[in-house]
Amino acid sequence: MSDGWNHHLDKHSFKDDDDDKNELSFTQEICQLLQYLDLNGFSQLIDYMDSNDQIDEHLKQGISHLQDHFMKENYVLRTSYKGYSLHIFPSNDFELLCSEYIELTGIYKCIQKNLTTMKLIEYDEFLLNIVKQVETKLDDLFYSNCITQRQYDQMRISHAEVELSYLVFALNTPIKGDIYTIRPVVVCNKGPTMRISSYLSNSLWSLFDQLTGCRTFRNGIDVIENFESYTRNNYLQSTTLFVKFNIYEICTEFSHEIMIKALEHFLLIYGTQQVSMEEEEKLAIDTILQLVHLVLENQMVLYENCLFQQTRGSASGCSLTIPLACIYLCYSQPALMSVLMAQKQQELFGRFQDNLFLTWNRSEDQLRFLFEKPIIVDQHSRSSQIKLFIGTSFHFLDVEISHDQGHLHTRIYHDPVMDQYQLPNQFQAERSSCLPSRLLQAMLMYAVRCCSSEESFDYERRYLKLVYLLYGFSENFIDNCIEQFYKQFYACEVSYLVDRVPYETLRRRVMKRHAQLVVLKNKWSKEIQIIQSLSYPNLDTDLSIMDYFKCQFFDLLKKCFLFEPQFNENMIDIETDAIHHILSSHDKISHHET
Repeated sequence: MSDGWNHHLDKHSFKDDDDDKNELSFTQEICQLLQYLDLNGFSQLIDYMDSNDQIDEHLKQGISHLQDHFMKENYVLRTSYKGYSLHIFPSNDFELLCSEYIELTGIYKCIQKNLTTMKLIEYDEFLLNIVKQVETKLDDLFYSNCITQRQYDQMRISHAEVELSYLVFALNTPIKGDIYTIRPVVVCNKGPTMRISSYLSNSLWSLFDQLTGCRTFRNGIDVIENFESYTRNNYLQSTTLFVKFNIYEICTEFSHEIMIKALEHFLLIYGTQQVSMEEEEKLAIDTILQLVHLVLENQMVLYENCLFQQTRGSASGCSLTIPLACIYLCYSQPALMSVLMAQKQQELFGRFQDNLFLTWNRSEDQLRFLFEKPIIVDQHSRSSQIKLFIGTSFHFLDVEISHDQGHLHTRIYHDPVMDQYQLPNQFQAERSSCLPSRLLQAMLMYAVRCCSSEESFDYERRYLKLVYLLYGFSENFIDNCIEQFYKQFYACEVSYLVDRVPYETLRRRVMKRHAQLVVLKNKWSKEIQIIQSLSYPNLDTDLSIMDYFKCQFFDLLKKCFLFEPQFNENMIDIETDAIHHILSSHDKISHHET
């Protein structure tokens, strides 16, 4: 049955029939593997794919075939910032696009050109100087009792791991036709100031969330659950507006000098209101400002063998970037902060990366007034304006939320350009490790949780059926899986097509089952830890220990195969030698970790 997964790159998802096209389409899973790789030419891409066993042979062969069409020129390959496609550009064209961005925006200042092999010593010295600055600042703050030992340990860096960040450019969705814009992506997981940024980010988010009621949306279903709670509390009205806006431009272009003023203003007015942090863990305002200034002034990135300093905004991969941008926004629009604080008990306000969402029950004119003041992004008074998306519906990641005269509607969102009958994104990683029948039932459960109406769910059920057909599964197998799903929830007796229970009943049962599974998952993890920690001294002679191990092991398997009634423990045999091998491996891992 698992062989059906081998068809996940069919002709519908891989376009190579037109020599003039500069785009390959594929699953988001593949896109995530390739994203932000600086690939110069097909040979580099194929070498990378050969080293990664998660990439299908069919895709490798397709790209090798395309390589024959592009041998005469040098090309670069880039993934979209959000999407499923790999784009092909002549090297000169893409380099010109990137150099124009650097020159026109003025965000990056060149510090050192042509860092060739001969100049690697200079590179090491430069990195060492930044590390010394960070260490000196932390030492000074610690010995002057401005930070505690615990804070010092959380923010200091490891010499062995630290690296300079590097800059790549990803493609935005085309404006029209073949006209593309790009956006910088700074990869800085091991930068010298990353641990400082992480600590400050947690502290600033804690205060900002406490003041405004801002929530972090983890995924689409999280947004739906928040809006359903909002509706149950009778806050959703016939005139309620849904508002969505993006602060990407603020993140990348804010003035460092104005940012420090904005942060100081924010902390002076609201810093004393933070109650979630213990008194000894609270940082003084001056300490926070010193640390933020240290982070902003040491944003060094490598790009095309050159060293650049980011002189405006904050790095896209830095955890401090978005909380600073939110504070900058509220400083620039002072009425907005007051309104967010005043209505935090009644309205929804949430975020996901650089996208922010809120509900609004006043007039649209009052809403636009809050954002009408231009946001100054640099010392030359260049300004930016927040673009608001206002209405009674919006989509976020893989869900769509709307209301009709105060009646909430939710469903799964399918991008008309990107979605090409692939597995839903959050289930791509489970494709190779989960039985197809169990995976389909998990996706049906997810669809029920997302879809507020039976009409929307029926569409998703038909969509998933078509996906499975495209993956090579028989219609009989798919229908049996769907039938079993309904029967798991006592939602039909003979056939789900003729005698199923009302959709509201099915949805309520699915919600209850999901809550139970969350509790069970936490319990299972504890049970697994207990089994791993047990001592099995002599499995060959002590049959009671062997029986106990089997009992515990099969009990866990039954829970894991909750949606597989065909599971039969009598068909599984456990060999003593295999258990010895597993336990000895676990002992080695435990010893190594200690």
